[in-house]
Amino acid sequence: MAGLEWRRTGTRQWRGARACGVLLSLALLVSTAACSQGPDDQELRSLAVSDEAQARRAKQERKLQALVDRLRSVTGLDHAFTRFSDDCARPGSQALWGSDDPEHSLVCDMEAVAYFGVRDDIVDVLPRIRAASIAKWGQQDQNGEDVPYAGGSVRYALDYYRNHGKYPDGRPMPKPELEADGLTVTWDVAPYAPVEEAPACPSPGPLYLRCGITPDATATVRAVRAKYGTVLAFNIGQNAYSSWRGYYTVPRKR
Repeated sequence: MAGLEWRRTGTRQWRGARACGVLLSLALLVSTAACSQGPDDQELRSLAVSDEAQARRAKQERKLQALVDRLRSVTGLDHAFTRFSDDCARPGSQALWGSDDPEHSLVCDMEAVAYFGVRDDIVDVLPRIRAASIAKWGQQDQNGEDVPYAGGSVRYALDYYRNHGKYPDGRPMPKPELEADGLTVTWDVAPYAPVEEAPACPSPGPLYLRCGITPDATATVRAVRAKYGTVLAFNIGQNAYSSWRGYYTVPRKR
């Protein structure tokens, strides 16, 4: 019995080793295939600044700026600064499964966060944001009205303040914010964490990067909060399905 048990264990070990070997070979094959396909860095850099890429870039940037300008026109909000980022890179990859996006060799993403000082009471400012028709915030019913207690809408945010952060049954309501396709508006709401500082720009990658803070590169959220008391942040393009994500791509096989 002992010898039989040893043979069974040995068989299991051999099968396990063989399975690991197959997985490792698969990983190497996938990794090698992923690296061997598609243009090299020099060609991708050229494509990232090609006429087609620049045209799409300019279109998305105009669209982005128009949204910021529309929010800038809302009474009670003072635009402080905007952090803008435009990055073209190869899709990320995993050792075993290869590229996260096997269809493309290059993906260009654009995003921005515009920071505002809230000069008036936020309860007065929120209806003005809705009236500015920047987007359809949250979920609406068939009549175009905000669904009661559905997050992401102006109605939800106003209900939050009206009910002191509690549902009718006494449960705490999550932090209010405005949400639409590829757009989010957040602001300082106690006792939740306040709007965070704008992140520093990353080091330039090998392909293409534009990143910076305008109009004042030294501007900070802390300084805006010290002046106004409340900071509002307008996030554009951070949703994975927004039109600013992948505004320009290069197929892996050309």
